[in-house]
Amino acid sequence: MADGPPFDNTSRTGFRDDQLARIGELVVLCSNIEWNAYLAIELIAFPPDTSAEPVIGGESAGWIYDRLVRVAIELVEDDGLRTGWIAWVKDARALSEERNVVVHSTWARSNLGMVGRRMQRRGASRHKHFDEGEVQRLIEQGGKIAQQWGELIVATWRPRGAR
Repeated sequence: MADGPPFDNTSRTGFRDDQLARIGELVVLCSNIEWNAYLAIELIAFPPDTSAEPVIGGESAGWIYDRLVRVAIELVEDDGLRTGWIAWVKDARALSEERNVVVHSTWARSNLGMVGRRMQRRGASRHKHFDEGEVQRLIEQGGKIAQQWGELIVATWRPRGAR
């Protein structure tokens, strides 16, 4: 967290730029991870120079994650890599769900900085409270997930004719 007061009234929201930038960073990072899932399907399951767009374009992130698991099960021959892809999808999906909580929350100012709250539709808890530290933790987790994708795709991808 940056030094200084937990909030100021110089922006339209009342929050500092660095606080808002963290939320933006999380949103962009998660969007890139979702795109990486799409790209993994294209690289693993489609012939070179072929786009997966006509088949999977426009589908939801959840659908893409489900298809990537299916692609891993059906086309990734190495047991360790197959397990790695399935674990990666689980982690990416969990991060995406947490990102949705952050994005669709009501934010308040407190002496602790930004505090988010989201009403839950199901479950015993009616509210989920979190703060800037939680957003930063999610960003760090997303960085690890993005790095894992790079390692998995390098180890998995082979031109279709080279298999």
